[in-house]
Amino acid sequence: MYRSQAFHLGFKLTDFPRPPQDGDELVIYQHAVAFIDRIIEEAALRDLPLRDRLDAQGILWCVTKWGGVKEEWSADEIRDFQRYLGKPSAK
Repeated sequence: MYRSQAFHLGFKLTDFPRPPQDGDELVIYQHAVAFIDRIIEEAALRDLPLRDRLDAQGILWCVTKWGGVKEEWSADEIRDFQRYLGKPSAK
């Protein structure tokens, strides 16, 4: 379930604390599960019920990995979206 790049970007985007740097695999995994559980809680508060942790993981993957840009977006929207994804902006 844990892919560090997606989780680290998710932590950054939501100001969720990162796991301890000296944490072993179990500590890091438990931290990831806590983050997924938080996604479930926050989604429920916004009337977006998720069935389980797998659904929440899918949300995390979509938010952190989806790179599609809509054709009708302005240059500013594209730049902001690229910045959100942590990608350098095209010149």
